[in-house]
Amino acid sequence: MKTNKFVLSFFALFAFAVLLTSSASAGTICGNGINLCITNVIVPQNISHGTDVPISFQVTYEGSLPTTILDFTGTKDNANIATITGFPTGDDLKIGNSQTKVFTTFTLVIPPQATGTIKPFIKVKETGANSDEEQVHDMIIIEDKRLLVNTFTAPTSTSQGTLVLKNPGNFDLTNIVFSTSGNIAVQFTPNTILSLLKGAVSQTIALTITNFESLRFGSNPTTITATADGGTAVSTSSFEVKKSFCSNGQIGEGNLTLRSVNIDNTGNGKNDKWQLLDNVDVEVDVKNIGSDTINDVFVEIALFDKNGIDSTGDLDFSNKDEEQFDIGKIKNGNTETAKFTFKVPADMIIDNGYMFAVKAYSDDVGESQLCVDTSSDLGSNFFESIDIDEDPDNNIIVDVDNIFISPSESICGEDVSLSIDAYNVGGNGEEDRTLVRLKNTELGLNKEYEIKKRLDDGDKGTADFSFTIPKGVAVKTYSLEFETDYDYRNGDYHDSSKDTWFVPLKVISCGSSSGGNTGSGKALISASLDSDAIAGQDMSVTATITNLGSETATFTLDVLGYESWATLDSVSPSGALTIEAGQSQKVILKFNVDKDASDTESFTIRTLSGGSLDEKQVQVNIDTSGSKGFTGFSISGLTGSGYTWLLVLVNVILIVLIVVVAIRLSRR
Repeated sequence: MKTNKFVLSFFALFAFAVLLTSSASAGTICGNGINLCITNVIVPQNISHGTDVPISFQVTYEGSLPTTILDFTGTKDNANIATITGFPTGDDLKIGNSQTKVFTTFTLVIPPQATGTIKPFIKVKETGANSDEEQVHDMIIIEDKRLLVNTFTAPTSTSQGTLVLKNPGNFDLTNIVFSTSGNIAVQFTPNTILSLLKGAVSQTIALTITNFESLRFGSNPTTITATADGGTAVSTSSFEVKKSFCSNGQIGEGNLTLRSVNIDNTGNGKNDKWQLLDNVDVEVDVKNIGSDTINDVFVEIALFDKNGIDSTGDLDFSNKDEEQFDIGKIKNGNTETAKFTFKVPADMIIDNGYMFAVKAYSDDVGESQLCVDTSSDLGSNFFESIDIDEDPDNNIIVDVDNIFISPSESICGEDVSLSIDAYNVGGNGEEDRTLVRLKNTELGLNKEYEIKKRLDDGDKGTADFSFTIPKGVAVKTYSLEFETDYDYRNGDYHDSSKDTWFVPLKVISCGSSSGGNTGSGKALISASLDSDAIAGQDMSVTATITNLGSETATFTLDVLGYESWATLDSVSPSGALTIEAGQSQKVILKFNVDKDASDTESFTIRTLSGGSLDEKQVQVNIDTSGSKGFTGFSISGLTGSGYTWLLVLVNVILIVLIVVVAIRLSRR
């Protein structure tokens, strides 16, 4: 029973669907002297312009002739819109009492852009005899209001784009206006199409990007939309503009090139997958491939998030000018290197899809005239994809680059104070307490410091330690070991760091020297500048060490505090200095000053004799312009020969005063 109901329902639905899409006309009833009739006409009710519509029907013959020929020439469209093709030919025109039914189809051709109602009329007759005519129901041509993009050329930072529209529909369109969605602002010229006839194409619309300089770094997708009056027709076209690091796009690449870009992650992560508190070094080689010297060349780096927003300011730089490096001039054919060093901060936003970019430009001619920002060393040609993630092995780590040790170099029996920062970088949420452990078996260290401050992701706490250097230990550099415990619950720590961090501690003396008749001496340290102090050039300094003691003493000389602005090429003589009581010895220090050194820098000269430690901090005035002007030591650094210059200055002032007084007396 259920099966019968299903079958009936199926046929009912089928019949309903047929009624919605077609009309089956019964035609003239055969019989009563009529031998020819049309039945079962099938034709759609709604049709589209520019299409071919098939019309099917059946011709039935009830006459006595064995064969007669059918004639369809009277079939037409009474609305005079469509044309009819595909009438039966040959044997398909034959019918008779031996073949009483013929099924046939012809085609109704609807012209493009046609509108209105088609009125098909079928007429069939046998040669010289009966005929039948059938007026098929009206066929309505569907309204078609559309816009299409005929041609499109995307605009760029340096050239206009073009847009040509087409009206493929069967109605004229008016007042077509343009809009955009996305980051790019586009100027349309003209900004309106007043009329676009059916079947026609529009004039060329010029497209100009008006906000290129303010676009976000990376890909900027945008969609252009054209809308006819009242929203009757809409067309869209999408494009994207890649905004690179140069403010106006790369220009002048025939003069400068980024020869190489090297990203070196010296922390726990990888070169393209950074972890919090990783240290990253970047070296950029820039070559002048032009024919002339290029002045005032700068190299700049940046880190953008996945939305193109500049996140460079979040990085902790240790080089002087942070993300910008002043190379200066580059002669044609030469290559210069810019170096950057930074730390990924503990509170950096964890995310994938950061973009690291580099550019080199001339501040002399302007970035808009000469700027390059592409390199084969960058994965996407104009940026390197960077992921920043938590530390998977350690929820709490210590920052060995941000440690305070006093004194920085110790002697036996001396008290040492140490402070070190600990960060929550594991991404596992808040830690109620953190334990930092300090170890060194040679120095007898096994200390703990508990940070009771709650540390959320990215937060830091500070661990403070104090200890005494044991007497009798070897003079050398010791490695202090740090570990962390965390996940504090129910009075105990349930997890520990998988890594151990090391900090060097230098013990420089543990008693008097045993070298012959020499003893412990007190030193007077002075220094004088033997050359100009110019950024990027060599600098020579003479240090004079005077033994203020009553007997011959041996002194060990060390130079400290210059590492951030210079390299120490040589110390002559090197090694220990044996100086008789009241005598002095000169030591020549050769430095190479960094190009990015500041106007005022400093270094420390230290001597050690037995248990006596002496040091002198010296400030240096550096010429950063590259021209040889006045350079030298500041007053705070004047010792030794510096005092001589001070005396000369005082004497000159006294002489001038004496001359002034003498002139006034002579006038009286």
